[in-house]
Amino acid sequence: MAPSNAFTLWGNSLGLQPKMAKKYIDEELDKWAKTGVHGHVQGSRPWAWAENNIEELMANVVGAKAEEVALMNGLTVNLHLLLLSFYKPTAKRHKILLEDKAFPSDHVSYSNDTELVLNLQGVGVMTAGCCGITTRPT
Repeated sequence: MAPSNAFTLWGNSLGLQPKMAKKYIDEELDKWAKTGVHGHVQGSRPWAWAENNIEELMANVVGAKAEEVALMNGLTVNLHLLLLSFYKPTAKRHKILLEDKAFPSDHVSYSNDTELVLNLQGVGVMTAGCCGITTRPT
């Protein structure tokens, strides 16, 4: 068990479980068991509108105004969206550098998306569309 004053800055980790996480998850699982599909629109936290209340909370976390905060998908989905939107390879500039110890799903995302974008743009698949880099120990 982690000490009560511990925190983590570990990459690729969920870190320590927030103190209230189990309580909230148990409440939602109980709601699901009792109300089924009606949980989407019933209770103190209807699932269908869950995102409507979180911008202000996240704004407080990051020191912004609620209208300046945008919450998106999981990391891998965001990587897909970014690459498909902004990756504009040319025959000369097509490589992407990626940390060696990124999530395996990130490596798959980069590999699949770079190949997809290259084919969509008619550039054709080039070697080493994604290159892993290893950081030096400090």
